[in-house]
Amino acid sequence: MINRQLYLFSTLALILSGCGGGQAGRTPASTFSSSAEMVSVADLTTDQRAIATRICYAYQSKSANFRSSLYSGGTFNFSVDYKDCSQTRKTYAVSGILQDSGSGLIYKSSTTQVFEPNIQTNNSGFLARLCTKIQNNQSISNTATEGTDQVQINFFKDTMDGYTIKYFSLDKGKMAQVGAETFKVRTQFNIQPGQILGMDEVYAGYEACSGTDKAAELFQYFTGFKK
Repeated sequence: MINRQLYLFSTLALILSGCGGGQAGRTPASTFSSSAEMVSVADLTTDQRAIATRICYAYQSKSANFRSSLYSGGTFNFSVDYKDCSQTRKTYAVSGILQDSGSGLIYKSSTTQVFEPNIQTNNSGFLARLCTKIQNNQSISNTATEGTDQVQINFFKDTMDGYTIKYFSLDKGKMAQVGAETFKVRTQFNIQPGQILGMDEVYAGYEACSGTDKAAELFQYFTGFKK
């Protein structure tokens, strides 16, 4: 997420090791609200697990393909729409070269503009341990706890398969949403010739602005690849 990357990675790991809306709409209205409440703690439903399974296998394909000569070292292009806590909005293009950082795949860019460089796969990123649990046919909770903070995940399908992660922190005795992320992924459900299986074509990241009910917003759209 925008400025919380280390927190997000450490917190999400708990979801994945715990329990045994398309490019249609640039601002998914339901993804972030400072007054949003947590949903009931439960295992993923059958439908959500089916979506998660498609995403995990698509991520597995992407992980292998992105390390092959077909994509490695190639340039990925994105359109970015970013609004900071002063509510100043900027739109710009970002290009990143696909590299293996040693701890995972990234889009390496020289830009100083805000964008999301980390690449999600079945073994690196937010869903890594969840994908392992799916392969092992283990139950998966929609909620994880770290200290006084909690994180919830929801899988959905519209024009693409996707998932939303919401982050909550204890504030004045109640859980307040402090951030959210949404990924929309090309899977076997909607892959067409020329598209990349497992590609996160839409990313939306939100982070609450301190002392207000506003949030910084980052929307990132995949626009093309060139080797």
